[in-house]
Amino acid sequence: MTKHLPSADDLNIPRTDFPPYDVIDMGLGGVLDNLQISQVTAIQYRCTSRWHMRPRRIADDMFFLILSGRGEMVVGGQRLSMEPGDCIHWRRGERHSASTAADDPITVIAFHYTATVAGSCTLAELLGFPSRFKLGHDHPIAALLGEACREYALHPPGYERSLEALTIRLLFQLVRERQRDLSLPKDLTALIPARRLIPALTAMEESLSEPIPMPELATRCALSVAHFRRLFRVALGCPPVQHLRRIRLREACRLLRQGNQTVEQIAHHVGYGEPAAFATTFKKLMGTTPGKYRSQAHV
Repeated sequence: MTKHLPSADDLNIPRTDFPPYDVIDMGLGGVLDNLQISQVTAIQYRCTSRWHMRPRRIADDMFFLILSGRGEMVVGGQRLSMEPGDCIHWRRGERHSASTAADDPITVIAFHYTATVAGSCTLAELLGFPSRFKLGHDHPIAALLGEACREYALHPPGYERSLEALTIRLLFQLVRERQRDLSLPKDLTALIPARRLIPALTAMEESLSEPIPMPELATRCALSVAHFRRLFRVALGCPPVQHLRRIRLREACRLLRQGNQTVEQIAHHVGYGEPAAFATTFKKLMGTTPGKYRSQAHV
């Protein structure tokens, strides 16, 4: 339902002369209205002259804001510089590496987050986030990321909800201001996952340790198994089994990065009966072992 400002009367005159947003109407409203945020972490680091990030993949999305210093990164086979005011973005599953200049080490904010549309594809995938946003000095997004670091470091009451709110504000501002940097599809509405799949998507997220059989997932959506499979592939671009593997991996990475559970405990938590099978799958998809990922995944 569209809401409008009240009309002026003899007691109140609503302000209407705000600067307009530079928004291109391509169905973005429907995408942003269905955005769901989870698993947010934000840490500011001062790197030493020996710092480097080995080639890796991550199971969530990540902003890497350069506050000071110089460095370079490699992503998608392309080598790019990193300078103050650059907001690097790495998508989940995207292989990347980075290093700092020895004579001018970087200070950065590492901001991990998961932002999905209707519980499935990520906002970064849907809108084609580039590997680097050149924001420049003192951009408002830097202030939002700085506040997120404060929330995550101090853990005040309600900090998780606050981090989610800051993430939404950050993403909305980025999309509104930087649409020309995005690789927008011609028809965003065609990529929004079918709402009929939401019961199954929710069940898959909540039952990682004991996966729900395909027929039951289809039944929850009032679909036949064949129709469920077809709709799933159209909506998410992959079969249900592959999506389940993605969310298992995403949860495993979160636990490796934040928790103290053993690799064996994490394997069972995300539905792998045999830790060896989990380790093999993890290395195949992430390019490293769970143990090495844990030691390298703090930034």
